[in-house]
Amino acid sequence: RSAFVEGVKEKIPVALAVTLLERGLALALLLAMAVAGAFWLAVEFTLDVKQATLALLLLANLAGVAVLVLFGALISRQRQWLLSVVRALLRPIGSGTAVTVVMHAAMIAAYYTVASAIGGNVSAVDLLAVAAVTMLAASLPISFAGWGVRELSAAYAFAHLGLPPEVGVTIGVLIGGAAINRRFGRRIL
Repeated sequence: RSAFVEGVKEKIPVALAVTLLERGLALALLLAMAVAGAFWLAVEFTLDVKQATLALLLLANLAGVAVLVLFGALISRQRQWLLSVVRALLRPIGSGTAVTVVMHAAMIAAYYTVASAIGGNVSAVDLLAVAAVTMLAASLPISFAGWGVRELSAAYAFAHLGLPPEVGVTIGVLIGGAAINRRFGRRIL
């Protein structure tokens, strides 16, 4: 955030905007991962790669056509303003997304590592799905640093995989402890 605020006259509004953008990106990515994870856990299906690829290409084309139609409906001055806004936001959105992806990947790796060590014989995809759902629940601003919510959601999610709820609670506590250890620099685990 400080890199974007450096050299800007009104630091507080810019820092607030960049923080909101970062949090919004993080929430959007986590929500998408959690929905995909919940869908994976709730629905038994086989994935046809050809059909999935065609569906994604169709959606991308539809989105592109929608953008072109909306962009074409704008008058010249509106187009110039929109392009300047997009150019100004491209760098923070790109770097914010990259940082968010790395942070979520690190947390999912932590869940995967702890769960595969404790959880027994569970597929990697199932562990990733459970981690995404649990991470979303823990991110809800209803407790201090996700404590309680993370453990409860992990108990339910891991029980869905056939593991005892106690395993989910243990994984949640270990992940929470590791996060505190990282934040405060102490060795508590």
